[in-house]
Amino acid sequence: MTRDVYAGDDALNSAQPAQTPTSTFRISLHADASPDVLLRVSSHVNALNRTPVSFVLQRQADGEVKIEIVISDCTAFMQDMLCRKLAQLTCVYDVDSTEQREQQ
Repeated sequence: MTRDVYAGDDALNSAQPAQTPTSTFRISLHADASPDVLLRVSSHVNALNRTPVSFVLQRQADGEVKIEIVISDCTAFMQDMLCRKLAQLTCVYDVDSTEQREQQ
């Protein structure tokens, strides 16, 4: 249904979008330690329009980097999409993602 804003059509104002459960995810990846790896990975994270809770990049002795990203308020679809996009980067060797459970 299309809303006609010029005719005062307010029938859709009470419609509620489907609420999707959100979670906190930890994404870990190993990549080549190229100078632009931070830019490449962070540009894909930026596409989620979510500020990461944590973004840690550590250079390893073997010429690789280990990156751990924690993102909250994220749906499973968004997490899966980000992991797929990161895995397509030529500098990335592997990507792993886990859902973080709330500690009580």
